Amino acid sequence: MVDTSKMEIIGRLIKINYLMFQDIYFSQDEFHNYYSKFLNIYKKPERALYELANLSRYFLTMKTTEQNNLKTIMFISLIERLNSDKDFITFPEWISNKELNKASIKEINKFYNDYKKEHGCSSKFRAFFQVYLTKEEKIQFIKSIKYYPKLSDGSDSHNLFPFCFEENNCRPSYLQSCPLVNYEKEDCLICKDEDKLKKTLNELAEFLYYYRSKFVHEARMFGLSEPKLGNLDGASMSFSPLDYVNYKFSKLKKPKYEGLIIVDLNAKMLENVLERNFKKLLANFIKVRESIET
Repeated sequence: MVDTSKMEIIGRLIKINYLMFQDIYFSQDEFHNYYSKFLNIYKKPERALYELANLSRYFLTMKTTEQNNLKTIMFISLIERLNSDKDFITFPEWISNKELNKASIKEINKFYNDYKKEHGCSSKFRAFFQVYLTKEEKIQFIKSIKYYPKLSDGSDSHNLFPFCFEENNCRPSYLQSCPLVNYEKEDCLICKDEDKLKKTLNELAEFLYYYRSKFVHEARMFGLSEPKLGNLDGASMSFSPLDYVNYKFSKLKKPKYEGLIIVDLNAKMLENVLERNFKKLLANFIKVRESIET
């Protein structure tokens, strides 16, 4: 039997929530349609509404916060959530359901790798970059980080891109910076080779996750550029901060890099991509979870 009083309360809450989320949903009917789909996942009306409202509120909070580090961390967390087919659980919780007996180190490592495939966060973040960015955006993001490697002749270099630069294959300018400014350039390795672009973008996603982990686990701030910083003779200025990293590449065969980088990436770039794709991510979230009992 349907609890009519509860449904009346839910109906009023849907109207109230829609008023909060008008920047996301075109109409109350659209918001109610998403609620109905969440109801297929969570069964209980109050939980279905809570889960949809929570994701919507989180997204709006990310947009309105002015602290770039916080905006970036919220961006990564929201991507992880919307790209997950299961709720997160810790490794001890996950492994408690496995038959361990006296497992060897090798077996435990296999268990942990299986756990990471099921609940690992960085893989979900990488998937977002591959699926939801245009090719131009992928190139733009890869070029948003620059570094100062030493070339094989011992000379110092600058303004090169750590994720895609290959000394023997790229063509630095006389200033030892990448001269390519158009993402369709035929002599750019990642512009013409889709597989190389995919691997390079995966490494960039890992690097952003490295930033996230330093912020969360080591209380380290990281520098992001400001889209606009004042005016100079009527022209907007941009500010690209220097940052110090100790980064070990995991998706590309490159030596560990410790030193300074220039960060052209800004949180607004991340926000714009998420804003364009938020409803697509919601639809994907619904699709992958509809068959799972929660």
